[in-house]
Amino acid sequence: MKRFFVFTIILISVFACNNISSTKENNSAIQDSIQYYIQNAHNFELPENEVVQSLNKAQDLIKTLPRDSVYFKNKIYVAFIYDNIGKKQEFKNTVLELIDEAIQAKDSFYLARAYTYLGEYYADNVVMDSAVINFQNAEKIYFGIKDNIGIGRMHVKMATAKHKVRDYLGSEKSAVLALTYIRLENNKLLEYEAYNILGITCLDIKDYEKAKEYFQKAFKIASEEQLINFGSYQTMAVSLNNLGWINLKTSNYREALSYFNQAIQEPDLLQEYPALYATILDNKAKAKLRLGDFSNLPNDFYESLKIREELQLVPEIVNSRINLSEYYEKKGCFR
Repeated sequence: MKRFFVFTIILISVFACNNISSTKENNSAIQDSIQYYIQNAHNFELPENEVVQSLNKAQDLIKTLPRDSVYFKNKIYVAFIYDNIGKKQEFKNTVLELIDEAIQAKDSFYLARAYTYLGEYYADNVVMDSAVINFQNAEKIYFGIKDNIGIGRMHVKMATAKHKVRDYLGSEKSAVLALTYIRLENNKLLEYEAYNILGITCLDIKDYEKAKEYFQKAFKIASEEQLINFGSYQTMAVSLNNLGWINLKTSNYREALSYFNQAIQEPDLLQEYPALYATILDNKAKAKLRLGDFSNLPNDFYESLKIREELQLVPEIVNSRINLSEYYEKKGCFR
């Protein structure tokens, strides 16, 4: 009986190991298929309906996986692609599912990320109260797991959201609080972003000295650190434009023009960020106009306007037309 019992235990163990091995192999095969469909959806040459079909197939396969980090990571990739192709409602629905599933799985990391993405969805749609609430939900989770970078990032996002609804005091407080946590971890990209939003907020409340101070701190980081390694592009162009703008606002036109000239020469600016290129070009033309330098005017104004019209940037288009009116008024003619 003893020998039979031992044999039975060994036999059950073998079957269990085989089942575990089979499950792993099956999950691996499913993951390979998911990756295939996700990569296919990343093909920018595909028509939108084929991209959506690939995402739907990926979603169906993801549902068969256990609720672990691989599952959540796959679902986040799908959400990102929905967002990239402008399927905002599908992005939101996927993120809401992520929140429910992360709560059920008691996964704090992915729950915080899901709240962050939902906050960004509301921020993009200018529903700032909802954006801030979701950023706060994420911040509470990061605080609970003692993630200083997560806390700092949420406060930068809250500062940006509050600025958009002209809550300048709230924006400043959030950005200063962000720096408190960011400095604990020495994260230069987030520090750069915090100084930028502080500078923009001070600019809007006409505290030009403070704005210049914060923009200079952001510029120092952009010029000394390789922020491109953290996925942030054209930070030098942004900082140079900000410094140019603050000088333009304080009537230091020659210094402003110098900054805009440097900014416009940043490599690949037009290809990577045409909207930013158009803004810098428009600002450069404005500085020249204020100096009475009409070289290449109104061509620069019109080039900027053309880019903005192609991108359908309505407030910027209005601004371009105002600047053109100022140009023709100074030239003493109307068009």
